[in-house]
Amino acid sequence: MRTGPWRTLEINGGHIEIGQSVCLRLPAGATGYADAQFDDYGGSNGQFRWNHGAMQLSARFSHPAGVLQGTAGFGFWNAPYGDPSRRRPALPRAAWFFYASAPNDVPFAPGIPGRGWFASSMSFVPWEPNRPAFDTDKAKWELYHIDKDFSQATDLAKENPEKLRQLEDLWWVEAAKHNVLPLDWRAVERLNSELQGRPSLGGDAKTFTYYPGQLGLPNDAAPRVLNKSWSITADVEVPDNAQGMIVTHGGMVGGYGLYLRDGKPTFVYNY
Repeated sequence: MRTGPWRTLEINGGHIEIGQSVCLRLPAGATGYADAQFDDYGGSNGQFRWNHGAMQLSARFSHPAGVLQGTAGFGFWNAPYGDPSRRRPALPRAAWFFYASAPNDVPFAPGIPGRGWFASSMSFVPWEPNRPAFDTDKAKWELYHIDKDFSQATDLAKENPEKLRQLEDLWWVEAAKHNVLPLDWRAVERLNSELQGRPSLGGDAKTFTYYPGQLGLPNDAAPRVLNKSWSITADVEVPDNAQGMIVTHGGMVGGYGLYLRDGKPTFVYNY
């Protein structure tokens, strides 16, 4: 929605009032995720005046500290909600106020007992793509007192087993309550929509056409090359000692590329 020179976004009861100043409001009893945001993306640029002292942002909460359960935040932003694919300028062009009640995906939500403590168990390191079976009953848990050790430098699991057990039991209760179980520790399998049977942007397409300026291409909008034979054919004008990429496709765990090095075609493949 556009109001005056700005585009506005209101989620789950968020409300924006634009006058001499702009007021972002969220309902006191919001559950889930609530958001109020205004920005000048979408064609109306230059409304944010970043001269010294020209813009100020402050927040007031309806409840005293320790009463609200969840995570709240506000500030200026250069990547508006719901539009992560576009190029960003150096300076922010959005003002944002959000609230997320626990449990949520925003870190350090203090909505359940155990506030100030952090208990965790790492099943696998994140960069390990192929993971065998995992026994949750044999998992090693760690315990940190965040109020005194924010960097999590000292594991207190052995010194305070009662607190650790309390938080372990609490985690399982919350996991069952919010349909987290059964746990799925798989990695690359969950990223493959074809293997998981999820809808794919590319579907069964045999031809893909991309245009200059394409950024952040989702994997499911690219040709499916996993678990099948395939080839690359490129018509390229090659000057002497040409250098550069012809085609590449991949991410943090692997991919392929065809490029010119010293005028010679070079192929790299890593999965």
